Amino acid sequence: EVTLSVRSYDIELDEVAALVEGLQRGRGRDAAPFARLSRLIQALAPGDLPERLLTAAEAALASSGTLDAATVSVTRELRGFASYREERRPDVGREEEPFLLHEFLQDGRGEALATALIALRDSVDELDSALRTCVEELGDVPQRAAERLRWILRRPLGPLAHWREGLGLWIGGEDEGADFSTDLLFEADFERRRRPLLALKWLLPQEWLGRVFHPALHAAVYVSATTRLRGGFQAMKGYLGLDIAEEERIDRAGREVATFAGTPTFDPKRAMVCVPEDAPTYAASGPGHEIWLEYVERVLLFLAERTRGRTLGLFTNRLVLQRVGERLAPRFRALGLPFYWQGMPGLRKEEIMPLFRRQTDSVLLGLDTFWYGVDFPGETCEYVVIPKLPYGPLDPYVYAQMARMGRAQQRNRIYLPQALSMFRQGCGRLLRSEKDRGAIFLLDRRALERRHADFLAELPRGPEEWQEPNQMVASTAECFRAVFAHMDLLADLSRRGLDADWNASGAVAEQDPDSLS
Repeated sequence: EVTLSVRSYDIELDEVAALVEGLQRGRGRDAAPFARLSRLIQALAPGDLPERLLTAAEAALASSGTLDAATVSVTRELRGFASYREERRPDVGREEEPFLLHEFLQDGRGEALATALIALRDSVDELDSALRTCVEELGDVPQRAAERLRWILRRPLGPLAHWREGLGLWIGGEDEGADFSTDLLFEADFERRRRPLLALKWLLPQEWLGRVFHPALHAAVYVSATTRLRGGFQAMKGYLGLDIAEEERIDRAGREVATFAGTPTFDPKRAMVCVPEDAPTYAASGPGHEIWLEYVERVLLFLAERTRGRTLGLFTNRLVLQRVGERLAPRFRALGLPFYWQGMPGLRKEEIMPLFRRQTDSVLLGLDTFWYGVDFPGETCEYVVIPKLPYGPLDPYVYAQMARMGRAQQRNRIYLPQALSMFRQGCGRLLRSEKDRGAIFLLDRRALERRHADFLAELPRGPEEWQEPNQMVASTAECFRAVFAHMDLLADLSRRGLDADWNASGAVAEQDPDSLS
């Protein structure tokens, strides 16, 4: 993931335009850096004015105007590409569509776009060079205002360097030739933007790791609870490119990769894993999605009310999480249970975590790093709810990888290891010490199908081979009854006047989506 991030570039043309505006106009004429630079130059005595500073200031002002014009030109030409993409979309498959920009730039139709991109890169180069000269020359000006201005003019250098490197790859590929390499995915995204986003992603980071990074290391150790997947290390070797590093090549010897699996330390019987077999089938949209979403909300509400919170819900989609959070917030407020969800108004993720950790009787719904980057030992997190198997989105990047590798290869080397690792990490949020106990609810019954069976096979076992996961596949009602018994809650529920029967709580069985209006 780090390799992909380092070798990928996003160029927001809105940010380019904002940078130019900030230099030329700022928050007003007096605050504009170029205006302040001009006043400083005018105030200097002729003998104190470095000639290079004057030339660089003029060049910076001119190149900022050129950059602004180039941004407009690239935006216009990319809109032309967007029209071309809409025309071609019905005639191409999902694995071909991500490469339409390659096709557009190579078949002659995108000549004006290529010219505009070159002009954009050149103007970025010119502005970067002029600003660096200004910063250097201002160091010899003995005025406090000059030092302050040096600091202000340094700030754009970071994004300019990033854009320059990214545009170099856009225009010339990794070897700076004229080819748009299929090792790179070029995208233009217009969604919710005035100007498009230019995105460049390295398609196969594991190949770069295997060919360049691992062979260059003297030695390395990879340690993780999820390095061992699918009963061995081969899946993670493929994901990290370690299998490529092992291969003997003409130009280098293969690297030795040794493996070691430590003995599990937790008693698997302390964590009950429930897969309700009557859960509605997951659907990404339509009436089926509404039925599944309502079921997820009811499970969270039914569970948290009877367990006094102590629940962590792990989601894979931000919009789904937001909708569930907004709909459940008033219900939990009525129950008097503190309820937090990632993205809720007024609280950042970093503020939510300590609140949940301190308030034992509370509920937290999260995504992303909540699957693997948090630690809530003890009674704070006794129940983990996973509404959906953590497969990543099937976006253009994934389809482009499929086109390069083949569907089966992409699934086995990248897509499935990512999902299995995330699933194991999510389940690992429950038992954080030998004294912890609790339950995991997996509400995606696809895990019971043969195609998705790898997920349940990843559930942690005990120190001895015979110690199998404490797994239960039954109706939702039976799962809840077993969990309440496992956590010694049945007597408490009776004292509090709460029914332990899911069927008596107003929950409904799965409906036929076709029967809904």
